[in-house]
Amino acid sequence: MHIRHVFLALTIAFVWGSNFVVAKWCMNDLPPFLLLCLRFIFSTFPLIFFIPKPKNLSWSLMSTIALLLGVCKFSFVFLSLYFEFSPGLASLVLQTQVLFTIILSKIFFKSQVSPRQALGMVIAFMGIGLIAQQTGGQANIIGFACIMIAALFWAFANMFFRKAKNVDAFGLVIWMGLVPPLPLLGLSFIFEGPELIIESLRHISMKGVLSLAFIVVAGTWIGSTLWAYLFKLYDAAIVVPYALLIPVFGMTLSWMVFREAYTLTTFSGCLLVFAGLIINQWHKAKKESPVKHP
Repeated sequence: MHIRHVFLALTIAFVWGSNFVVAKWCMNDLPPFLLLCLRFIFSTFPLIFFIPKPKNLSWSLMSTIALLLGVCKFSFVFLSLYFEFSPGLASLVLQTQVLFTIILSKIFFKSQVSPRQALGMVIAFMGIGLIAQQTGGQANIIGFACIMIAALFWAFANMFFRKAKNVDAFGLVIWMGLVPPLPLLGLSFIFEGPELIIESLRHISMKGVLSLAFIVVAGTWIGSTLWAYLFKLYDAAIVVPYALLIPVFGMTLSWMVFREAYTLTTFSGCLLVFAGLIINQWHKAKKESPVKHP
């Protein structure tokens, strides 16, 4: 992967790692389904009036990605945080999507994983195992189940991102935001109720507004656009392992903000994650260039 694309991948990891902490903050003001509904409304409007729909993006493909990511994946992620699942641990467990994605990529796209890539993945997952072992006491069964389901939906969404290979990334992010608000609003009415919705909107604090703005601008516009852009250039097995850095940033920020206790073993696990990524990607640096698009 080219060095500038490595930098973009690291930016995505930092932004999405931060998102867990910011979303936890925002849920002090807004319940999860309402928060998600507002996220996609503000990430789509008013930009949709200025950004044209990508010409080679079908409504069916766009709706599928939007439902998998916007409704399914994020609903389970936010529910896990709502059920008091640790933000740092959530950012960690969600990265099981890497394993799911590579398995699905081999099934649907016949992608090849070299022995060196496999070794890098094993080392990285050893690091994740160390981190999970140290923070496992903070987990709860419902939160863990929600994150695992979210990881599976993210992996399926990655497969459809591959089908959208030649689609403008920013246009895809903006236009697919049309789909989730109505289903999420319906879920909010069913599970959260109209009274809580009205009360939350009336008493939202400035901290809640700024947190929502960060989720929209950084998490959606920047993170999702760059993620889709990298999938236009590289195979899923090359891009997805960088998501392993999300828990490194997420757990560090969670420790700084919420004072979650991590041990030396936890930080050793983070170093293993970095080592696994280096082994996974090093042999690609000189041999593989991104696909050129006009």
